[in-house]
Amino acid sequence: MKRPAFTLIELIVALAIASLLVAAISMILSLNLSLTNKAYLDEKSYKQASHAALYIEDKVRRAYKIEKNDLSGDKFTLYISSYNKDKRAFEESTYKFFLKKKVLYALVSNLDTPSDKGGEVRICELEYLSLKYDKKNQYVEIIVEGKSKNSRIETCINLGERE
Repeated sequence: MKRPAFTLIELIVALAIASLLVAAISMILSLNLSLTNKAYLDEKSYKQASHAALYIEDKVRRAYKIEKNDLSGDKFTLYISSYNKDKRAFEESTYKFFLKKKVLYALVSNLDTPSDKGGEVRICELEYLSLKYDKKNQYVEIIVEGKSKNSRIETCINLGERE
């Protein structure tokens, strides 16, 4: 009694169909992974840009005095007074923000303790930073942009009356 078996052509057709299915599934997974990776990088870029904008905004709002360092208003110094619980006293610090090799830094200097010079504090990665202080109209304009095109944040802070 002979048992029915697959012919060579049937086996080749079955393998071809299986390989097409595997290739299609592989292509879909590859596309899905690349879209997920792009979404992750876009989200990371947006979060870094929003973190930078919020950090700078917080320091600007806490500053009791803002001093221009150049005529264009791009460079300015923030003077901030904060309470130190350990010393039970207020400490005066200055903040200057700058972009170096696509990384935002805050140059922090402690005015009360000469031995504690402060230093550069790394904030986050950015592609672009623009800070403008308009002393006449009493506002600071902040523009930050991350690596993705959807991570540009622009904000203006009305300072009111300051020293």
